[in-house]
Amino acid sequence: MIHKVRDAIASLLSDFIYLPVNREECKEVSRRFYNIPGFSKIIGALDGPLVLIVSPGGEDDERFHFRKGFFALNVQIIIDADLVIRNVVAR
Repeated sequence: MIHKVRDAIASLLSDFIYLPVNREECKEVSRRFYNIPGFSKIIGALDGPLVLIVSPGGEDDERFHFRKGFFALNVQIIIDADLVIRNVVAR
């Protein structure tokens, strides 16, 4: 079931998540980041939190079991200066 939900969400990503691709968009996003704490030449902030989950059981069980004894997804999220999510990778 996890894979079906993941694939369904992934099929919608291009409708909801967009990274700047041309020079003007990158300059605008970079300018907005600079206005917050003074960081220059940044177009995204990256974080990699662990999202706790219930054990999926079965053959996939150990793929989500972390060394500290809990089950989780390792998620990568990139946001822009307006806190809009621009990219998500959940594996």
